[in-house]
Amino acid sequence: MDMNNLIKIFTITLFLISPFSSISDIKNKSNQLIIEADASIEYFEDKQTYIASGNAKAYKNNFILKGDNIKAIMIQKNKDQKIQRIIARGNVYINKDNEIAKAEIADYNFETNVIILKGKYQSFRNSKMKIEASKIIEFNDMSKKAYSLGDVKLSLKNSIKIISNELRANFTKIDNSIIDAKANGNVKILTKLETILCNSAKFENS
Repeated sequence: MDMNNLIKIFTITLFLISPFSSISDIKNKSNQLIIEADASIEYFEDKQTYIASGNAKAYKNNFILKGDNIKAIMIQKNKDQKIQRIIARGNVYINKDNEIAKAEIADYNFETNVIILKGKYQSFRNSKMKIEASKIIEFNDMSKKAYSLGDVKLSLKNSIKIISNELRANFTKIDNSIIDAKANGNVKILTKLETILCNSAKFENS
């Protein structure tokens, strides 16, 4: 059997913090994140970094991250090696409890609980809304705040769409439902009955 065709599998023990989980869900839980790749998984001891290449995938239970390659940066804490950041590049896809994010690059910091999606196109959606942007989407899982920049489009379940240069939004801690959002720059609000043009607008979910 050609060894190059074998799927490489590596298991990392860490405190798993997904981009979309609430803090209460993961606090004080030790879990295993499994990383797979078609081509290779390399460890650079001096940088405490793992790099998985070729259809790389990291998953645990109801969390999955896919990309052309995945980099896991480790740190030493209390005699244990834990993950500090995970960076995925190329055709990035993240799914956590059917909340889905897509981007060219995803950078998740396990210490700050902030995920940054960037590239030519990125999106984040759940059952209630979808955010799309051409430059960046940043989501802070601690404060439940999101910032999006570049041809931003917020699509809501009630068929309202808000298009703008940038958007800031606040979410609930329970299920990531949107609380409110503020759009700035070339704002266009589309409803079933009308189109509104303005420079800035605020949406509050009632």
